[in-house]
Amino acid sequence: MGNDLARVALAQLDAFIGVWHMQASFPQAPPVHAGTGDDDAASEVFEWALGGRFVIQRSTAPHPAPDSLAIIGFDPDTASYSEPGSVRAPALSWR
Repeated sequence: MGNDLARVALAQLDAFIGVWHMQASFPQAPPVHAGTGDDDAASEVFEWALGGRFVIQRSTAPHPAPDSLAIIGFDPDTASYSEPGSVRAPALSWR
């Protein structure tokens, strides 16, 4: 039963699969517009991973917005989506 619920719930994420162009604004920074054809365009990519068991979400944006990576899954025990592997690039600290 849990696997069927997970399959149905994850199938609902199919509408997000693909490339999305974004527009953003930040206080005291110039606006960021998508689709300008330059390296400053903000975008988000959603793709299936591991045979449809997870969705990978990758976003890129110019400064001051962080790039990010998230792994979206579904937990049938709690009947909710989860991001057990979400990373925001500026928060990383490697030594």
